[in-house]
Amino acid sequence: RRCVQETGYQRRVHGDNFEGYITKISDPNQKLCRVTGSWVGFLEFNGVRYWDLDKIEPAKIFVPSDEDALPSDCRHREDSISVSYTHLTLPTIYSVQISVVAVSLKNK
Repeated sequence: RRCVQETGYQRRVHGDNFEGYITKISDPNQKLCRVTGSWVGFLEFNGVRYWDLDKIEPAKIFVPSDEDALPSDCRHREDSISVSYTHLTLPTIYSVQISVVAVSLKNK
């Protein structure tokens, strides 16, 4: 199955609403289900609303403690840690970052 979007996007005109059909891959002309909705509001299949932003409960955000955070968490990155322990000013930090990018571009 695949979903074919019919409206909601026109050349150089973007909108939040869309309409389309779910069709068979083997026969794209055979429409199985009508799909309508809004990227930021709701989703309906054959007129039955399955998702509505105004009626869902937002997900709870869980922030682990420093000890429970994954090793890849930004709180464990050496560059973040070193900046927090130094007395560098923000312009100095940006200057170093720009220099690193400039050197890497020069070496390409």
